[in-house]
Amino acid sequence: MKRSGFLFACALSGFIALNMCSYAANNYNLLLDPQQTYSSEIFRLEKNLKSNSANKQTRDKLIKTYCDKANQAINNDGNLDEALNDYRMAVYYLKYYIPVGLTYDDNTKASEIDSKIKEILAKQQKGVSPDARFKEAKRLRGMGYFPQAVVEYKEAAKSQSLAKSSYEAIGDIMMVMAKPVEAAKNYDECLKINSKDAKMHLKLARALHKTGNMESALQEYTLALNDPSLQEEVAPVVEELSLDKISKNPEDPNSYIDLGRTYEKRGKYNDAMTYYTKARDVDPSNRTALVNIAAVQAKQGDYAKAIEAYDNILAANPNNEVVHYDKAVALRGLKQYKPAMDELVYALRIDPNYEEAKILLLKIIDEDLAMDESLNMLSMLVGANPQDETVIMVYGNKLYRANKDFEAIKQYDKVIAINPKNADAYINKARLYERNNDINNAIAAAKAGMAANPGNTALEKVLKDVSAKQKYAQLDEALKLYEQGDYQGALNIYLSDKNPSEDTLMNIGGCYYGIQDYDKSIEYYNKALLKNPKNDRALLYIGGSYYSKGDTQKAVEYYKKALALKPNDKDIKEALSIANQNLGDDMLEKALALYNEGKFNETYGMLNQILKLNPTSAYAYYYRALIYDEWKKYPQAIADYKKTISYMPELDTAYYSIAVDYDTLNDYANARSNYQKFLSMNQGKNDTYTDYAKSRVSELNRILTKK
Repeated sequence: MKRSGFLFACALSGFIALNMCSYAANNYNLLLDPQQTYSSEIFRLEKNLKSNSANKQTRDKLIKTYCDKANQAINNDGNLDEALNDYRMAVYYLKYYIPVGLTYDDNTKASEIDSKIKEILAKQQKGVSPDARFKEAKRLRGMGYFPQAVVEYKEAAKSQSLAKSSYEAIGDIMMVMAKPVEAAKNYDECLKINSKDAKMHLKLARALHKTGNMESALQEYTLALNDPSLQEEVAPVVEELSLDKISKNPEDPNSYIDLGRTYEKRGKYNDAMTYYTKARDVDPSNRTALVNIAAVQAKQGDYAKAIEAYDNILAANPNNEVVHYDKAVALRGLKQYKPAMDELVYALRIDPNYEEAKILLLKIIDEDLAMDESLNMLSMLVGANPQDETVIMVYGNKLYRANKDFEAIKQYDKVIAINPKNADAYINKARLYERNNDINNAIAAAKAGMAANPGNTALEKVLKDVSAKQKYAQLDEALKLYEQGDYQGALNIYLSDKNPSEDTLMNIGGCYYGIQDYDKSIEYYNKALLKNPKNDRALLYIGGSYYSKGDTQKAVEYYKKALALKPNDKDIKEALSIANQNLGDDMLEKALALYNEGKFNETYGMLNQILKLNPTSAYAYYYRALIYDEWKKYPQAIADYKKTISYMPELDTAYYSIAVDYDTLNDYANARSNYQKFLSMNQGKNDTYTDYAKSRVSELNRILTKK
């Protein structure tokens, strides 16, 4: 039996019995390699495990087969990638496939395989840190190796900074693998890290929905509605699930309340009111329904009705701090600030740790009262609460806006003493010093904030801003010295800059040029070019420095580079013209003279030299095209005319010449378009060329119409 036929038979049967006829048994090892045997066995065991995932015996055999296959790959051909993925599959089936607790033997085996995986990763120099495992997981996921990626993401999740991203990735993979229960567990881990992640609530909701756990899914969908960007997508699902829930149990007020919240979050207050009212009708004493009705009335601007509803609720339960808070919101809507403050004070007496009430109280004092009254009240609150960071911070901010800068700084110092990590206090303190042009103290405040809050981008920006202001003041002084001709004095300031900008490098180059140190000026102009290769001024001034050194050839080289960046710059053209005169650079004029004498071969050679020196010479391309025309090399001529136009689009005769060449080649469409371009550039002009172009366009129109 041939090998291919044997393998085909294996594929049909799925396995080979060990007690086959003696011929097959004797030749088995010759016909089938060990890796193929393992693959067949793995296929069989995975199929069995799918039909009975709780079969621990099948699972253990599968794990052993993957490990044996990995060992075989290492021992036979050293295929580390294959072995690594087989070990990962073993870990996946051991730890993550069956959602049951691991035995002592399971944990021991898992530890052994983990060690082998780490050993191979170390050999491959991929690293075994959580960051390295996360990177490897992303690679595997991208290749479609989902179970193996799960194993790597689980390792990466051991890092606090990577945990959320890893669990989310595992959840996404489990959804793709149709394992919504496992997906839900991993999304739930993400929410333990950040419970306010609306998008994660949506992912969890979808996973729970797949499992059929509609009650929990509905709760998660509702939480996802907190993100306005998700409302359009999520609201119809919540509505559908809530209506289904209502249809099954129309006497459940909570179903009506859930649906009402959906509408409320979408701003559909009338619909929200309808369902909150139904909840109240089903259960007239349902406090949540009553509070939500009042909240919607407040959002609709009907503050009086809302307050009446809150009063009715408080009559039955005067110690409900949340209702006092909601009533304060409604009173604020009516601009009854003092009564609103009274409600918030009452709420805080009930619950001194009611943070939202404290924040709203401070907000009313800060934003709604007159400046003097606000400052006086905040000052008294600070006196009564000398260790309350929030109160002192609000007072400091109010003083900031009142332009009482140094009094505000004192308050920020108090905040920092209470909480050295309050980044906003450092930021505002630095900005106030900056506003008073005390840059040194501004920098000190920003640096102190960064020391307490490493990596804080807002503080980094403040430090960058105030440092730049200090730097600008120094640079202004240097520029004044430069303009006065004190180049050395300016240099002393410029060179103290540890991270000079492109402009500063240019100014340093100018100072060195001023004291006739041309090598140094070239050095710093080149440094400016490293920051910006398109700095035509740097190229021009390098050329000037070489010219002053007497190296005119180098000067021409840099002038031409500058001109290529800025073809119409008068300063560059003038500098190049003077340098070219000194070099006797009249090659183009000589080439034109040769052309007029009909010496096309010599002209052609000289034009090629010019184009080597200056590949952007429009006239060189133009005259070379004319020579190609003389030699009837029309495609080459067209190419050079196009080059001419790319560097000198205003040269109308190039379009005319292209049109004639296309016409000669019977390319009538391109001929017509170029005649038309030529005519558009010569509107109102009548001469031999325009007359011919007009007549030819008319004729080509007829030709092309017939086609």
